[in-house]
Amino acid sequence: MKKYLYFAYGSNLNFSDLTDWCYRNNQSIALIPKVSTGFIPDTKLVFNYYSFSRQGGTLNIQDCLGHATPGVLFEVSESDLAVLDKKEGAPYCYERIQTIAITPDGYEYDVVTYRVIHENTQEFVQPSKEYLNIVMEGYSAHGLDTSFLISSAQHNNQCITDKLFVYGTLMQGECRNGVLLSNDAHCIGLGKTNGTLVDLGSFPGMILSENHGHNPVLGELYQLKYPDRILAILDQIEGFNGFGDSDSLYRRVLIHVTEDGGRKMLAWFYVFNQDIDNYTRLIPSGNWKDRS
Repeated sequence: MKKYLYFAYGSNLNFSDLTDWCYRNNQSIALIPKVSTGFIPDTKLVFNYYSFSRQGGTLNIQDCLGHATPGVLFEVSESDLAVLDKKEGAPYCYERIQTIAITPDGYEYDVVTYRVIHENTQEFVQPSKEYLNIVMEGYSAHGLDTSFLISSAQHNNQCITDKLFVYGTLMQGECRNGVLLSNDAHCIGLGKTNGTLVDLGSFPGMILSENHGHNPVLGELYQLKYPDRILAILDQIEGFNGFGDSDSLYRRVLIHVTEDGGRKMLAWFYVFNQDIDNYTRLIPSGNWKDRS
């Protein structure tokens, strides 16, 4: 039986609510096993659809560079998707779409999720307290940060992160640091994350492959005043063609970075997306500035 990955970001995270709907509608679904938490990148959570059954606004996702929608990946069957289609009113209210989800370990997955048909959307629809509580309970059950959900319910659309981790030519004293400075990004300190650093000649590449071990890669953390503007520029510089494009030179990922004080924070950064077997010069220190 063919399996799919379903990305849930709203009320379907609340199993009690989902089970209740299935009981009332004589349906059956099993959102197990849970594969991982994750994000749909370059989208944001919005309440822009009025649901008569929920008596208020319900969640949707909207394209927005630099944002990311949190949620959970589940393995489902074709019959499970048919049940989800009914629950989401597809294809009349919501539509089933295929997209890319990224996980906290830096990898991409093809997923199925649901988005409101554009003609059914409004600017903003206030959710009912009951619906918001249902989704918040689902978030909490899966360890997701509810602050982004609350922000969306207040029509503020808080960004998932305004941090960028750099480990090569974008660092201070390197040739491309001016790109960050000229776009109102400022360094807030040193940081590190696990990976392998490869010397590509005039610039480095970091990889996440477990085949090459996981050592600390050292770099700098930047706070971005305008994440959408600077990421659009960096996507071009790093040869990132978009999520799911295997031909990209680098991939943009969201991963936890440890700052100097030991605190972990979510940050955007770019990992090398090519076969490193052609590049035999590793940087054991994990520090581009100590490559010689």
